[in-house]
Amino acid sequence: MFSRRSMTPCGRISCKRSLGAWSKQAESEAVAPRPVRVAWPLRPREGAPTVTSQGRPYSIFKRAIQRRNVVAAVTAARELPQLTLLDALELTLLVARKDPARFPRVAARWLARWLEEHPEPTIEEAALAASCLAALPGAGFGEAAQTLKATAERASRRRRERGVA
Repeated sequence: MFSRRSMTPCGRISCKRSLGAWSKQAESEAVAPRPVRVAWPLRPREGAPTVTSQGRPYSIFKRAIQRRNVVAAVTAARELPQLTLLDALELTLLVARKDPARFPRVAARWLARWLEEHPEPTIEEAALAASCLAALPGAGFGEAAQTLKATAERASRRRRERGVA
């Protein structure tokens, strides 16, 4: 090989080729640049689920709920086509604990969704759900959360029995 070793100013050993070797190599290896080819479309198909390095949006949402990360959970929830009533409640419970400034809007949104999805809510059930939501930021979090989960499961079950998706 046409190289000689020399010491660089910082003390490392580097290999240098003689000028003649470089010019001979450049003449023999003159190759036209290859065009860049993309094997997949740059944009996802319309309606196709997006997958990031962290996984699918629902996985990201569930992981954020488990890790109690409000910002990640809200962001992932926005990417989902639709949350179930129970998932929306999980997000509401997380916001009640971690972001009290945002909680009133999230709680009102969940209550409106519960009223939409519940087949035939009574005024007593609506009052119970509203009072449990109001109790979430305080000391009665555990009991209120348990009652709301039971109410949401009952509403989802009734909705499935009626044949509504």
